Amino acid sequence: MWIKMIFNITPVFQKHLNEYVSNFFENGLLDKIIGCKRNYSLSSGNVKVTVVGAAGKMGKPLCLMLKQSLMIDELSMHDVKTTGDALELNNIDTSCKVTAYSGKSNLPPALKGSNVVVVIAAGPDSDSLTPDKQWEQNSKIVSEIMSVHAKYSPKAFLAVGTEPINSVLPLCCETLKKFGSYNPSTVFGITADDSVRANTIIAKTMKVGPECVSVPVIGGHSEETRVPVLSQVKPKIEFSHEEIEKITASIKKPQQKKETSGFLAAFATARFILSLVKGIRGHKNVIECAYVPSKVNQ
Repeated sequence: MWIKMIFNITPVFQKHLNEYVSNFFENGLLDKIIGCKRNYSLSSGNVKVTVVGAAGKMGKPLCLMLKQSLMIDELSMHDVKTTGDALELNNIDTSCKVTAYSGKSNLPPALKGSNVVVVIAAGPDSDSLTPDKQWEQNSKIVSEIMSVHAKYSPKAFLAVGTEPINSVLPLCCETLKKFGSYNPSTVFGITADDSVRANTIIAKTMKVGPECVSVPVIGGHSEETRVPVLSQVKPKIEFSHEEIEKITASIKKPQQKKETSGFLAAFATARFILSLVKGIRGHKNVIECAYVPSKVNQ
């Protein structure tokens, strides 16, 4: 249990305390969960992350996790109504500043100056719909967001988590092309939850902690298109043919209810966004799987 105490700190104790806290953030659990580090390599200027769709059941826990990161200077929340959430998040004692923007007219200032734009905006009860219904409901929403993003934050990394990602990401790319703001190197479909689930599944098979496992899952974000690359699992392990079939099936088709709480997606998205921020900050060897534009079949 952590207990907060107020007392006079001597210079010697302060030195040891600083070393302990630094080591905790450098090597401890928080770095694995939310990517927090005290001594990261700073790039010039502040890092601003904007979450569009921040008031949803995925958006709220996502913003809470991002608020805890010392690598983000400003977290911009945009949705129909976000003011109350931002006020509460700003009471959390981390240095990241949270700003709130509501409605279509306030999307431009929310996006302006962003280094990373996260689009998770969707219509009501989107996760309970079929992919076709999700497309009908969400495509117009995302298209409107892209038209504003193209003008006010065209150089930002764009991370898209609105379903169906396999269709929504190409829509984003085509919309950005229309406005002359398309850069294939800065557009990502967030599929990190597939890798997070795969890590957990493989860890159970190997009987090790999931924090020690890394499983690349490539392709799209549907049962038919996600592909776990079991030959590249770390640490290295040899699977039998039966194990490969069983594990692949469990990764490709999640065993969960249609309506979810959003915690898994929020956790995985936070990890992915923090990897982007680490890249901006100058970190090396940061590797993530995502759904991205490709010319392989052209």
